[in-house]
Amino acid sequence: MKNIFTLGIFCLAMFAGNAQTDVYLNINHKLGAAPFSSTTTAQNNKGNNFQLQRLDYYISQIKLTYDGGQDTLLADLYIMVKGSIPVNQLLGNFTITNLESIEFGIGVDGSKNHSDPSTYPAAHALSFQAPSMHWGWAAGYRFAALEGKTGASMNQSWQLHALGDKNYGFASVSTTGTMNNGDLYINLDADYTEALRDITVSGSLNYHGEDQVAPTLLQNFQDHVFSEAVSSIGVEEQTTSTFSIAPNPSSGLTTLWLNDERYDKLKVRVSDLSGRLLMLEEIGSEPYHTLEVRKAGIYLVQLVREGEIISTQRLVVQKS
Repeated sequence: MKNIFTLGIFCLAMFAGNAQTDVYLNINHKLGAAPFSSTTTAQNNKGNNFQLQRLDYYISQIKLTYDGGQDTLLADLYIMVKGSIPVNQLLGNFTITNLESIEFGIGVDGSKNHSDPSTYPAAHALSFQAPSMHWGWAAGYRFAALEGKTGASMNQSWQLHALGDKNYGFASVSTTGTMNNGDLYINLDADYTEALRDITVSGSLNYHGEDQVAPTLLQNFQDHVFSEAVSSIGVEEQTTSTFSIAPNPSSGLTTLWLNDERYDKLKVRVSDLSGRLLMLEEIGSEPYHTLEVRKAGIYLVQLVREGEIISTQRLVVQKS
């Protein structure tokens, strides 16, 4: 009987040691220390003030390193990153005990860079985007597209679209991640003032291509933009008195309570942690709004005004 008990303990330990974990990548969009906003005036290391009104870029060839140098490459996963939408991407289910780092390419790799967007499903990152991220089969995809305003009165437009196989490279961040309810979250901060490091941002900046300042932009993405998040929350939750959710956790029905009297033009957006949109509804004149999410999981609830995300909180839905 003792041998049977010992064998049972050993099997349980082996099972626990090999349990698989859902792994999520969360990226907090920032301009310096502030949350990203298209109306925020930021400054790069050259002292150039700017607003960033378009921020689109690709992530590809994600590699996880863990448990003493083991690697898992996610060769078929592509993420279309937009500054207006937090990145909450399910990477997959893996047997990982101790995460060590994450590495990913900025742009689109190899032959995929010269593929036809029409061959992908509409929801795929490499399908057609609006605004367009495809430059044509010969040149490939735009790896990063940044546009905004500059000048003393923020009335001068600038654009920088960077592409080119020769400019494809990798960002790498050492991180152990954060465990939450059995899931592993890789929480990164992305400071986009660093994307424009050593680049003169002025009304004369208007370049689309693979030369001139394009290599500098993409090298900055690889070397300077990403870091392990200061907060362990993952997706940045701006909870300062804008709204509350109760009950949370919920069994399916919950109420969003507004703590801000400016209800006009407000919408509530609910998405899962992969970024899939579940709900986008206008909020009426009352200071509350009922949400119905029945499937168990963790969701992001966001208040949106005129296309800008102004506050984000997590909603946990439990099995009823």
